[in-house]
Amino acid sequence: MRRIDPDQSLVMKISHFRSKLAAGAVAFVSTFQCIPATAVDVPLPETELPALRDLVGSALSRSPRAIARELEFMHAEHETLVSSSPLLPRVDGSYDYQIRQEELPGLAEQQTVQRTFYNLSISQPLWHWGSLRATSRVGRLGRDVAEQNLNATRRELALEVRDAYLALIVQKLAVRNARFNEKVFKDSLAIQETRFKANEITQGFLEDFRLRANEVSLATEMAASNLEFAVRAFRHLTGVDGFSESDIPEAIPAPAVDARPEIPDGSTGYLKSEALLTKELEIQQGKLNYKINRNTLWPKLNAMAGVYQDDNLYSANRDQRLNNTAAYVGIHVQWSIFDGFASKGRRLQSRARIRQLEETRSDLLEALKDSADRQAAAVGFTWQTHRIAAVRHQYAVGGLAYEKDNLTRGLSSEEQIANAQAALNHAELVANDALAKFYSAAARYASSMRADPLIDGTNEN
Repeated sequence: MRRIDPDQSLVMKISHFRSKLAAGAVAFVSTFQCIPATAVDVPLPETELPALRDLVGSALSRSPRAIARELEFMHAEHETLVSSSPLLPRVDGSYDYQIRQEELPGLAEQQTVQRTFYNLSISQPLWHWGSLRATSRVGRLGRDVAEQNLNATRRELALEVRDAYLALIVQKLAVRNARFNEKVFKDSLAIQETRFKANEITQGFLEDFRLRANEVSLATEMAASNLEFAVRAFRHLTGVDGFSESDIPEAIPAPAVDARPEIPDGSTGYLKSEALLTKELEIQQGKLNYKINRNTLWPKLNAMAGVYQDDNLYSANRDQRLNNTAAYVGIHVQWSIFDGFASKGRRLQSRARIRQLEETRSDLLEALKDSADRQAAAVGFTWQTHRIAAVRHQYAVGGLAYEKDNLTRGLSSEEQIANAQAALNHAELVANDALAKFYSAAARYASSMRADPLIDGTNEN
């Protein structure tokens, strides 16, 4: 019987880890809380790099991008007060005091009079066919959309900080390797210059070697400059102004040997995606707007009450001014009978918008499922890549030890030792880069399943 390699078995499991969605999955928003929680047990970088947890926390609270989203959410939350205000009573008042010159028929002279007018009224909507409540609901849904946008930004920011931190470690190793290679070339250049003085090599050979040494030095300067700019960008991303190159670890710690990623079958955590929830909220807004536009031409009923005073009245012979003070209570009916088909146009627009959003939601649902499948497969592939790179790193360690042992027996040279060390440095860089890609894939998969401990507070979707 042919033995199946455990890593091959893992890839096969990942490629078939999720069955097809059942019919009617698009009704997920009203029932997504009932999706059974499944643990997403994949190694995450902050487990081995504790400082990363604090850096992510700082970015979530101090990053300009996160702050901008929080301000958008605050604006949307305050907008709910505006959208809900038509449901509450409205109180209006006015007061006028005037000194007037009046010339009235039947009087010989103009009169200077003081006049006072005031009006205080209160109105309360009674029946608007549900339009006012729909408007209030639209505002609250807008706040929910802003909240989902904020959550999505925080989720992406956590992934970006992880990726950037891991990339800084790899860049630091690359700069270390570049500086080592520069030193080796400079030492070799000194040897070649000595050989040239002894007439053992030509001027052309020496110039070519100098040119290559200059190229290596330039590459080292560029790598160091790129690392410096990356550190500055990381400060801006996380809001940690004191972060420096010395805060970057020397290498990425590998997870435990048996920390093989476990990808659960049938996981549907991606149905809780902020993008999908936002789309459903927008559909609900569209349906409410259609209801509002449908009722535009229907009569509206309000209750009214108030008091007012008007002293612009005179007796029959106009020689005496009368004060008229009244209190009233009643019903106000407002009816827009015809608006030139504007309301019909808005209704048609609302219906088209709903259909557009529903089509987009269906496409997004399929795209999220495909993305989750690809991310799950990426976890397995990057894990195998890391395992292979780790083996090659061990080979390079053994190669350097072999050359050093030969050197003690006179069977090797300093140049061979330097070459073996350069090979080890390169193997270490490749191994760390593979490990960074694995951690990034694992974190992205956990986040897509809504099981990111730094955002969701748990590893269960």
